[in-house]
Formats: sequence, structure tokens, C-alpha cells
Amino acid sequence: MIKELTTYINGIQKQFPLSNFIKEPARGLHIMFEVKNNEVRLYKKELYLPKKGEEGKISDYLVRECMPRELHINYIDSHKAMVGKEGKKIHSASPYALKIRKKSFDEEWKSWYPGKKVPKEEKQSVEKKAKLAKEFRRNEQKIALADLINTKISITSDRIRELVDRYFTKSNEVCLNKEDSETLTFQKYLITHLPSFLINNSDDLLKLAKDDNIFILIKNKSEEEYYKANENYLKTSIFNENTYNKTLPDELFGLSGYLNTASDKKIYLKHLTANFDINYRIPQTQALLLYTFERYRQAKAFKTNPLPIFIDKTELNNNVIDVVREEGNDVKFNTIIRKLFDHSKEDLGNYYLLYFDYRGELKDLDFVSSFEFKLEGLIIKKVIPFVKSEEDFRVKNVFDFELKITKQIFSNQLVKISNDKIQYRYFDGIDNNPKYISAAQWNVVMKYRKSFYDWVYKSRRKAVTTTMFHDILNKMILDDIRADEYKDGYHSKKKDIETKLNIWFSLWNYFSNITQSNELDMANKITELQKKMRLIRDIKGNDHIETDEEFAFTVGQIIYFLLDKSKAGNKSHALLEPFIQKSNIVELKKAITATFNAYKHEIDFGKGRFEKLFSEIMAYELDKNLKELTPIMLAGYFSNSTIYETSTTK
Repeated sequence: MIKELTTYINGIQKQFPLSNFIKEPARGLHIMFEVKNNEVRLYKKELYLPKKGEEGKISDYLVRECMPRELHINYIDSHKAMVGKEGKKIHSASPYALKIRKKSFDEEWKSWYPGKKVPKEEKQSVEKKAKLAKEFRRNEQKIALADLINTKISITSDRIRELVDRYFTKSNEVCLNKEDSETLTFQKYLITHLPSFLINNSDDLLKLAKDDNIFILIKNKSEEEYYKANENYLKTSIFNENTYNKTLPDELFGLSGYLNTASDKKIYLKHLTANFDINYRIPQTQALLLYTFERYRQAKAFKTNPLPIFIDKTELNNNVIDVVREEGNDVKFNTIIRKLFDHSKEDLGNYYLLYFDYRGELKDLDFVSSFEFKLEGLIIKKVIPFVKSEEDFRVKNVFDFELKITKQIFSNQLVKISNDKIQYRYFDGIDNNPKYISAAQWNVVMKYRKSFYDWVYKSRRKAVTTTMFHDILNKMILDDIRADEYKDGYHSKKKDIETKLNIWFSLWNYFSNITQSNELDMANKITELQKKMRLIRDIKGNDHIETDEEFAFTVGQIIYFLLDKSKAGNKSHALLEPFIQKSNIVELKKAITATFNAYKHEIDFGKGRFEKLFSEIMAYELDKNLKELTPIMLAGYFSNSTIYETSTTK
């Protein structure tokens, strides 16, 4: 996996520099000094504090001067800070820059003291001014807060200078092949004057949130020089623990720090019986590329979800990169696959599949041995309400399946279309807010979404089972029935229910691993039941209910007919739910009889169709469990009513 991932990111960074994905500066105060004639002067400073969710106005100074340099000053993580534990306050790793969070000078000012042990006099001074600041309002409070932060910086100034001195000494040692006078002049200035400079700019500091950063850069050094200095730091710090490093003839090998940790200090993670410390080392070049991959991830560069990385197929990986270049970094997986199939007509396979969420977090990583793009013989028959077969539709491939099947059965909650944009929520956090999603929808989506992701994107045909499929449709249709509203002669959930029923019956055995005979084709069975109802309803004929399925279908027809007789304004399909919930035939017949008694005055008994079907269900004794027949009962209810049909209907 590491080999394929690093090969891919190596190709990506050649085509798409990381700077392409850094759209705006980091929040904070961006300060730049310039050294001229052995003197340090302030070149420029600027606050960048956009409102949450908005992109602020970005000046040329930030775009051209700050952003290119700030791209190459960060440390790997706090464990790789330049000067150990105390140095974690400084988030940079460059002799040309300082990056410190505002809270280090304000909320966390005590941490400048070893063990946070602040001298009593200094502590009392700060506490007194903090209390005073709370008593003021508006302009007076602003002045008091400025005085408070200035006091904190002033009493910790010696420790600030000491840490900055140690930081630059170490960064020169690690990052520079040769020290130069401009850099040393810049560093000496900050070591001496940083506290006083911050105090003089306390108005700017007060505008920062506690997690905003203060960036201090030297203008005299180019982006390339910043890059080389940071690269030297990365080479010495890229491995998790340098104690595991081994130099082989051509390259340094060590323990990768990417999604990995050393367990030597964690007894519960150690393999106590193993005769080795670690079982895998990678070369430095790969470790650096993994770090680059992480930088791209943090910049949310990977918006192709999921992202395929092929094994030992350089041409295909290059094709993927070409598609990304042509379509943009937010190109969809299905676009990539379709274009790859244009080059290769065979099924694709042998690739790793990575899924990143909208924050850039890696949510899923898996190996796919074979990808099956096309789906043969998958037809959704429109049997409810009964119409001509020309309205059947074919599902040609897995992405067709995703939009025509997955979207529908999960009620537009898993594959979601909003404002003509498709949103895939296989790994997103979904808020269980009843205003936007019902409890049943949320439970079903969270329970089964990973299975459908594996079925579509990894071609794991056993990931979705018949039991899962029936559970989803049963719960989602019942949820639609509960939510149905009747207004102006229109049912709000009618189309959704009928669509789900057609999918359910058409794919009744599709997810079974056993080849089924045509006798068990549920879509055909529903069509045959519709025909049989026309024979049974004929009062002159000798046809009767002979099977449990015919009974359930007839029950659905009778319930629809009775509820339709209601003169009340609410004819919602939600009235069907009490019948579906009955657990045995006796209770069901009682409920039907009670409904009949409520509406019998509205029934025209002259035609005989209702009487014939009603007598048939009342006389029939059931063999199967009533719950097993719920789908057939629903089919009868939502099919065209054979009681209302004209005699010419076939």
C-alpha cells in the first residue's frame, strides 16, 4: 500500500503543486520583517480574520509574500517541535520564521513558567488586572484588556526570549547548511525585541481568537530558500523514532510516522514475545512522500471520493491523474471509472480505494481485487400501479444502481440530491434531527450504508443480502406510510411508496446467492395476482382464493376500498398502518370488520364485486405467518382497485 500511495502522490505533486489547494491564508496576524544595511525594520503586518464560513478579502501582500513562505515553515507535529516539550509553543520549524498561537501570550501565559509556577507577586498583578477588566465596558474594557495582555507578556518576557533563542539555535543547526548574516540579524532582533514588539501591537493581538496564529517572517529569503530549510528539518524528523533508523547502502530507513506510532513506551501495545522491536521500516523518500500526502489531505486536495490507486499499473494511475487534471480535483469516482473503461474495456481491479470526508479525514481504506462496472439483466418493472411494460426501466451499471435504486430506497437520505447536486453520505456524520430525517430513516441509513458502499464501489456482491434488502424496504415503506399527508386529492408519499414497492418486487431475490426460478419472480407474481383478482371478483365465476398470497392481496384491495369510502378530509395512507401491524388473522379480520361497519352506509352493494371479495377473505384460513405477507398486502392496497375497474379492464 505504501509503495502505491507514495507513487501516486509523487505523480500528483508534479501535476498539482500543494499551493494550488491553499486558497486562503491561515487566520491570524501576518508580520514580515526586512533586513537592510544590517538593520531590521518592519516591512508589513496584516490581520486576516474572515468570518466563520466566509472567505475574507485577501491582499496581494498575503497572496504573494506570506502564503508561499508560510507553506514551508510548519513542524510535523508537536512531538517534532524544535526544542522539546517547552518548544511546543512554537509551531514552526524554520530559521526564517516564528509561528505562535495567540493564547500562548494570553490564556496560557502561565505555561511559560516551569510547572506553571508563577511568582506570587506577578500572579497577583495579573489577577488584579483581569478582575478590573471584567468591571469595565466597551472602550474602557478594551484598554484594560490591552493592559492585561501587555502585563502577561512583560512578566514572561525573559522566558519568551530564552525559548526563542533556543528555537533559532536549534533551527539553524538542523535547517541551514551555512548561516548568513541576514538570518542571524533577523533572529537576534526577535530574541531581543519580540516581547516589546508584541506589547506595542497589543491592539492587533486583542482582535485574535485564542487559537489564531501570529506569523513572523523574514522577507529577504525566497520561497525556494524557505522550502530547502524546511526540507532539511523534515529529513531529520520524518521518522517516528530516530532510534529505529538504519542506514543501508543507498538510503536511510526508519519507522514511518504516518498513521503509525512507536509502542516502546506503551507496554499494552508491545509484542512482548517478539524478538524484534519493529517489523517494518520504509525508506526516507517514501516517508517524506507520506508526509506530503498528509499535507495534501489537510488542504482538502482529495475531493475525488472514493479515490482509486492502482497496484503495479502506472499507466492507469497516470490516467487517473489526467482525469483529475481535466475535470478538477472534485471529479467523481464514477467519472474516473467511465473514462478508464474508455481506455480498457475489461473490468478494472487490483487497486486501493480511499475515502475522505469533507474535512479531508481518511474514513475508509480497502483493497479491491476486481471492479464490476456493468450490471446485466437488472430491470425494474413498474407493476404498481399496473401500467404498460414500456415504463419498465433498466439499470445498466453500478452508478445507475446508486442513483436509481440506492437513492430511492433510502428516501434520498444516503444518496441525496439537493439543488441539482449529488451528495454521498456513506461516511458523513448525519444529525438525527427529526426536522430533516425520521428516526426510521436515520437508523436504516446508519445500519446499512457501509454495506451499500462496499457493494457499489468494491463490487462485494455479498455485502448486501436479501435479508438486509427486505428489512430496508419494509421499514422505509412503512415510514413513508406514516408520513403520508392527504391534501387536495393528492397523497404526498404516493410516488415514493409506489417506487419503493416496484424496486422491492423487481429485486426480490436479486441479492440472494442462490439462483431463483421464474416462479419466485415477485414482480411477475404481483402481475398474476392482479389478474387473479379480476377472476375472483366476478360474481358469476367459480374462482376463489386458493393461496395465502391471493388472500393477502385481496385484503389490501378491500382495505383500500373501505378507507376510500371515508368522507373525512384526511384520507392519508397512514390509516393503513393499524392493519399492517396486526400479528394474526383473527385480529386483522376484526379490524376489517370494524372498518366495514364504519363505512357500510357509503357502499353500493348492487355490483357484487366488493361482496364477493369480502366474503372470500372472511372465509379463508391462513397457513403462513401474517407478517410474511405484508409486502403482498401492500401490493394489493397500492395496485389499481379491481373493485372500481370497468368491466373491459384486463
